[in-house]
Amino acid sequence: MSAPFLTREDREITYKIFAKLFYYPDEEIAGLLFDGVISALINSLPIHVSDAETVMDWIKSFSTEEEFLEAIQVEYTNLFITNFPKLPAPLYKSYYSEKELFGKDTERLIEIYQKYNFKVSSEISELPDHLAIQLEFVYRLIEQGTEILAQKNFVKNEILGWIDELQSKINESSSIPIYSFMIKVIIKFIKYDVSIQDAILTGAEL
Repeated sequence: MSAPFLTREDREITYKIFAKLFYYPDEEIAGLLFDGVISALINSLPIHVSDAETVMDWIKSFSTEEEFLEAIQVEYTNLFITNFPKLPAPLYKSYYSEKELFGKDTERLIEIYQKYNFKVSSEISELPDHLAIQLEFVYRLIEQGTEILAQKNFVKNEILGWIDELQSKINESSSIPIYSFMIKVIIKFIKYDVSIQDAILTGAEL
């Protein structure tokens, strides 16, 4: 049986949305979640996430989009920005790979971004190894038609090595289901995506 195949446009949209999910939540991403747009995207992906319906029902339990946005902003802040006595789940690769921020991994990422002329918006005040920025970079590589090997290597070398540990920390400290669910979806998808790119590169049957 052949594996479901995503078009370049499908992959672009998916990585772009995944990046948005792990920036600080704004009205746009809250609207996409509240209106079921992201749910529809997830349901269209060739992966299975068992508790998708439960999480979508939880989102629908909010009376208004504004109420939902406030809830996910509070959760994002508590998990990823500031908490006492310790930040539960930093979104930076170097925290997991080097136990410090802005280490050698961050410097290497800057070099990779420069190689592909990728510039982070001046409106974003995050370090280059932030998960959302890395996912956005993959989206840009796909958008530009960069060779598949470069796309695959970036995901394998720069994201997959630490994102499982991030997931564990999110699961341990979440008070609402949104981010534990979304990180699970992202991990399942990027592992699937890497396997497909590997198959394409080796000429294996999909």
